[in-house]
Amino acid sequence: MTHVTHATDGTAPDSSPTSRPSPVSRSTSPVVTYDAFRRFEDRPAEVRASIRVPLIHQANYLLDQQLRQLERDFLKRYFHWHPPPVKW
Repeated sequence: MTHVTHATDGTAPDSSPTSRPSPVSRSTSPVVTYDAFRRFEDRPAEVRASIRVPLIHQANYLLDQQLRQLERDFLKRYFHWHPPPVKW
C-alpha cells in the first residue's frame, strides 16, 4: 500500500528551498508519486483496457472541440466569417 504524505510548508517533502513554489498550495493537496499509479499496472489487461476506452473517448471529444474552435477562429480572422445565429 502506498502512503501519500502531505507537506505542511507548501512544498513537496523532497523539494529544495530554491525550487519555484507551486501555484497550488501543497498543504491541502497530496504529494503524488509514480508509486500511486502502480495499482493501474497491477490490474488485469481487460480492466486496464476498460479504463482506457473512456479516456480515449474523452480525449477525442476534447480534441474535436478544440479543432472546431480553431477552425472558427481561422475563418473569422482570415475570411471575416461569422457563424450563423443559433435558433433555439
